[in-house]
Amino acid sequence: MTFLYHQVSLAQLSTKARSDRTRWQSGTELAMVTYGEVSLGFIVPLEILTALPTEAVAGMPLKELQRWLFRNRQGWLEGIMDALTLTYKKQEVLGLLHPRYSDQLSKLVKSRLSA
Repeated sequence: MTFLYHQVSLAQLSTKARSDRTRWQSGTELAMVTYGEVSLGFIVPLEILTALPTEAVAGMPLKELQRWLFRNRQGWLEGIMDALTLTYKKQEVLGLLHPRYSDQLSKLVKSRLSA
């Protein structure tokens, strides 16, 4: 991967979401969620999520993401969906992007930084 991100373990996700949500929303920091050595995806601002050709499932509360990923990580990695929009206080604020989009995400971030 050629873009900068902050690695967040699934066990730390709820704590990091509370402290880093505004940085994730603004795009100053991207988060890569991991479970052991496996990437579960990237938490990105909505503008990045909508710029990629995903079919996002809407409305997962950010505070429930950690529990959902623990229960459904295998299905998520197998591709049951490729993106989730995440809500905070019932407003869509972020997206979780499947790890298969890492190359496209890298190109998009590079083009935004060079603009």
